[in-house]
Amino acid sequence: MIRTTDADWQEWGERDPYFGVVTHSQFRKDRFKDNKEEFFASGERDVELAITQAGRFGGPLKFGRALDFACGVGRLLIPLSHRFEEVVGVDISHGMMREARKNIDELGRNNVSIHESDDDLSKVSGTFDFVLSKIALQHIPVQHGMRMLRSLLNRVNSGGGAVLDFSVEVEQPLRKEFQYHKYRLVRLLKGRDKIEPPMKMHSYSLRDLLREFDDCGMKDISMDIQKHFGVVFVATISARKP
Repeated sequence: MIRTTDADWQEWGERDPYFGVVTHSQFRKDRFKDNKEEFFASGERDVELAITQAGRFGGPLKFGRALDFACGVGRLLIPLSHRFEEVVGVDISHGMMREARKNIDELGRNNVSIHESDDDLSKVSGTFDFVLSKIALQHIPVQHGMRMLRSLLNRVNSGGGAVLDFSVEVEQPLRKEFQYHKYRLVRLLKGRDKIEPPMKMHSYSLRDLLREFDDCGMKDISMDIQKHFGVVFVATISARKP
């Protein structure tokens, strides 16, 4: 049975996939054509920053294989494909994966593959020199997200690195949980076509995250912490010792 939040993202992939990835009004489907360049430029900036962070903290990266978790429409896949010999993307949304494949094909990139995601990354083979996930894991229920985190970290090569985003604090979580289910009820009563699906946020325990990194052998961990709209976001930068 598909989880509720998975169904939400399946719908975003069909309804408004680029806005579903970066929730700025210029990336709505009726405005995206005029803002496409900026959308993908933001991915270029994010990848450049993540690689710089990983290299500065964990040492020089090898540019063999990279994994983009929750790859969406390919915002990060494309700049990764210019830097790594092979890039693998995974996502839960069929609509977003379809857009990603279209964007990759338009550029003629033949070093990228895209697969459907699950908690164990069962459709992904091998290990990676770099594992990346931006603005995605906070939308995954914690129980499943922690299992995915272990799957991701276990895919990091010796000498490789990972940059993964999480939210670690949500103000008034019980109120937000109530608002989420209230929103879904309103959608049911008024009709899904009239109201967009929610984008639910989940708060992870920083202590549990650090324990998982340690258990998976990622001994070196750095954090970039920011706060937006009552939510504390942590970019975890980690490396596996050669």
